[in-house]
Amino acid sequence: MSSAASQGPLSSQGNSEQIIRVASVPATHVYVRHLCHPLVTRLEDPSGDDLRTPSFLAPQWIRRHSDLFDVLHVNFGFEFFPTGQLGELCDALAECRKSLVYTAHDLRNPNHADRAKQDEALGLWMSCADEIVTLTHSAAADIKSRWGRSAHVIPHPHVIELDAMGRLQQARARHWDGYRIGIHFKSMRPNMVGAPLLRGALDAAQADGFRLLVHIHHEVLDPTSEHYDAALASLILHSMRVADSVMDLHVHRYCADHELWNFMLACDAVLLPYAFGTHSGFLEACRDLGTTVIAPSCGAYAEQGAQHVFKSDEQTGVDVSSLKAAMVAARLAGQYPALTPSNRALQQREIAHAYYEVYRASAGLSATRPPLSVSIGPPG
Repeated sequence: MSSAASQGPLSSQGNSEQIIRVASVPATHVYVRHLCHPLVTRLEDPSGDDLRTPSFLAPQWIRRHSDLFDVLHVNFGFEFFPTGQLGELCDALAECRKSLVYTAHDLRNPNHADRAKQDEALGLWMSCADEIVTLTHSAAADIKSRWGRSAHVIPHPHVIELDAMGRLQQARARHWDGYRIGIHFKSMRPNMVGAPLLRGALDAAQADGFRLLVHIHHEVLDPTSEHYDAALASLILHSMRVADSVMDLHVHRYCADHELWNFMLACDAVLLPYAFGTHSGFLEACRDLGTTVIAPSCGAYAEQGAQHVFKSDEQTGVDVSSLKAAMVAARLAGQYPALTPSNRALQQREIAHAYYEVYRASAGLSATRPPLSVSIGPPG
């Protein structure tokens, strides 16, 4: 447990400023780490695996340790819990008179083929949370339409550590083989579009003279794996056998962060192969490095900062003509200026302060409600 246990409830720092003790779910995720604020103390989750089994989502933990925290801040990771238990969690918070803040990252969970389970959990958070936060205005409008709740709009902070960002930006290499677009299929989670998207991207690359850098986890090409995608595997193998292939393929296991950053730096642009979803930390890391993002029209990726958009959603699939046009537009536009570490640092401070005000409001410590929309212009 963190030192918050010894600070006592709502420690005064002079004037109206008070330390807020926050139990975050998940506690160690990069998003939460980059919300750091001098007046916010974040508890360490004692579970040992706060990304999958956070103690802070256990009703019994809440009741036993309610003296240790003031606010429970839920982001994601609750998909591994039955909604009934999450309801008991909300009951425990109410009994202990502790506030709940929910940040809606995913209004459509990219890991769920069926949206029912996520919608059930979202309905619970929207009815029980004292304050709702989301990352974009379009997501806030969706929340207002579906649940009648007004959500604070606070943008996503940087993903890559500030002290590494400038150094990594300078490491971007020029490609001797022309404009390069990367596609990272990972393990082909349910929201990924496979063969139809890659086929369209290959056609565009061959017609317009640029290369594809395709990364994929090995299990997608393994017929014995539950992640095996026969159509995508067949297309990849066929393309690699073609003498004048425009595709470079890297098959690997789950990669560390620095390997993911190297992939982004090796590309002029990255194409997000999604059919549904809402926001993306992957997209935000590309922005940190100055890698152009070509994103689908579903979700809020365009508002989050993608520079080029193609039509793709779970009802109609990927529009190949739109995909090709977006790829060509990215090549013609060239490189966009990278976000600077100094401006990302300024943005982080503003985001952290906005969250501090939301925590204060949720705990009844603020005389006035914080602004629903935090005005933070695009850095860089």
